[in-house]
Formats: sequence, C-alpha cells, structure tokens
Amino acid sequence: MAVLRWLWQAYRADLAPVVHGLPYADGRYQARMVDGLPDPDAAAYLAWRPHPNTGEAAPAGRPDRWTSS
Repeated sequence: MAVLRWLWQAYRADLAPVVHGLPYADGRYQARMVDGLPDPDAAAYLAWRPHPNTGEAAPAGRPDRWTSS
C-alpha cells in the first residue's frame, strides 16, 4: 500500500499544473482516490523491472523517460 500511496503522490505532483492543484502545507496532495483501498471491487497492478541505471527492482514505466547518469 505504501508504494501505491507514493506513486499517487508522484502522479498528483505531475498533474498539479494541469488541474491547478496545490499540495497541503506538509507537501502532500489529497489522496481520496487511494484512501478506500484495498477494496474487494478494485484491482491494481504494478509491474517491476530492473532500473537501467542501478539494476535494482523499480516500478516499470516508460523507458524513454528514464535517463542515464
């Protein structure tokens, strides 16, 4: 559940300029969409693969958005 909450905060931060959403004073965004989880009527999938820079397991995303250091 912690990974889902972290990903939700990252998603909301990316979306903030589009929806003009500001975080709370502590830097977090509202998490109403994930507060009710886990839910027997909902499913979520998270794919993992080695990160191209570190080789450690990381959530899979679009490889073209990853940069080499």
